[in-house]
Amino acid sequence: MKKVLLSIPFLSLLLVGCLKDKPNTDFSQIFPVAEISTASTNPTPNATASGLAFFTAANLSFPAGAVLDTEFFTVNIASDYPLNKATNITIAVDTTIVAAYNADSVNNSKHVLYQVMPDSLYTIPTKTGTIPAGQRLDTFYVIFNAAEFNPAYTYMLPIKITDASGLTISGNLSTIYFHIVGNPLAGNYTCTGTRYNYPGRISWAGPTDPIPSGYTTAASPSPKFASPVSPTEIAIDYANLGSSGYQYNLTTSSDYSQMTSIDFNFTSAVSNLASWLISYTPPSPGVKCQFHIMSYYTNGTPADRIIDETFVQQ
Repeated sequence: MKKVLLSIPFLSLLLVGCLKDKPNTDFSQIFPVAEISTASTNPTPNATASGLAFFTAANLSFPAGAVLDTEFFTVNIASDYPLNKATNITIAVDTTIVAAYNADSVNNSKHVLYQVMPDSLYTIPTKTGTIPAGQRLDTFYVIFNAAEFNPAYTYMLPIKITDASGLTISGNLSTIYFHIVGNPLAGNYTCTGTRYNYPGRISWAGPTDPIPSGYTTAASPSPKFASPVSPTEIAIDYANLGSSGYQYNLTTSSDYSQMTSIDFNFTSAVSNLASWLISYTPPSPGVKCQFHIMSYYTNGTPADRIIDETFVQQ
């Protein structure tokens, strides 16, 4: 269970909650407004996580091996002073928001279209709460069945405030868009690979040349998990260096028929980095994705490395 932070939001958060007000707001004239403020999905403590302007702050990312993952979000009463009476809060899942998001031309231009998250993938223990007199915040929890998520699918779970004891509900911060991006190439892969280690520099023009002699080897671990970065991009561990954070970033065409680029997240740590796509089989009904990549780099010794890896989706 994640630790709940119940600190009073900063003044900037109060200002965000009233975006339709004029600059240099006179807070003595502001009516109390109910808004969704922070969430455990936001890596910045006490930072806003609701509304389309802060959409990315509600991105779900489950710990490796997690069966259940609990996230929380807070409802805040933005006002000059805390209210002198209790405020009852009601929240609800609104699946119509997903269709509206997908239909919006601005969102659609990002090529991320979401499905409604099935109710089998989450539980909301309670949809009502009370903010006591003299306080501002109440906390709600969502328990996600992390082990049941298919990384190939892109889901959204929009949760909004539906009532706050008759108080005004924020027009732009009343909904939190919990979401997770999927990719058909995501998931576990059986990996067969070798890292050829040389004591110094070698002469090698790429896969058309035989692999030079004089090496030691290190086998690639298997399986490896491909994480979806976007609907057309995955990240997967590189060689036997995943524990060091080294990964491929692989991008495909929107229909997945081609692998369009092979990039790496460690380019500043090595030199002479090059890669070759030897083969690629796109995913299709009854056919698992597979690809064969060779690459080459020079470490800081300097000493050269050749990596030859084949991935088959499980």
